[in-house]
Amino acid sequence: MQTPTQTKPRVDLPDWTVQHLVDEDAAVLVGPMGRMVVGIGENIREIGQVETIKRSGRRLIVETSKGVIMSRTPAELTPEPPEYLW
Repeated sequence: MQTPTQTKPRVDLPDWTVQHLVDEDAAVLVGPMGRMVVGIGENIREIGQVETIKRSGRRLIVETSKGVIMSRTPAELTPEPPEYLW
């Protein structure tokens, strides 16, 4: 007998925000540790392992093993990232 697939509950990580998508596998996050570039599969102690990076409508979303991080403003209104990040 098969059991129904369980999905983990969505928990927002409110101290973090997605500032920009670098590409489909990397994003710039801003949080208590400052600004950082993260990639899929990367494990960050405060947020867990980065599982997905995506755009949903005008929002940027990073899903991690500990929760979900979203952009606070629509992606089209977010200014370009500073050059020193690259």
